[in-house]
Amino acid sequence: MNNSSAPAPRWLRPLDRLGSVLSTACAVHCLLMPVVVVALPMLASGPLASRAFDRAVCGLMVALAAFCLWRGCRTHGRWGLFILLGGGAAVTHAVQWFGPDICCAKERANWTEAAVMCAGGLAIAAAHLLNLRLVRRCAGCSVCP
Repeated sequence: MNNSSAPAPRWLRPLDRLGSVLSTACAVHCLLMPVVVVALPMLASGPLASRAFDRAVCGLMVALAAFCLWRGCRTHGRWGLFILLGGGAAVTHAVQWFGPDICCAKERANWTEAAVMCAGGLAIAAAHLLNLRLVRRCAGCSVCP
């Protein structure tokens, strides 16, 4: 553990939990959207199926994760968590900005994009959960402040 670290504030834990839930929800959304769009075509033109919505949610999800990890890493000193966050962020943003314009067409579902986005969202959720675990463990340790 890191002696020169700043203690994590109490409000960080619920924020990390919220981030992990939202990241997991993003992964589930990405995995289920092709099925929902094929089953209910009227949703294909809705906001949940738009690229702008996905990009905004990805940006907010990564920003929340980066903030929570930064605060947590100042306490537990495990900065390697940013590798997991960076991998998930790179995957999700690469698909959002360089993938096909339409994630789910009425005639076919893009399962490759759905699976890759799901993996990216789960990586970000895992970074949140590991951060939360390390902060909790560090709070009870005698080495950390």
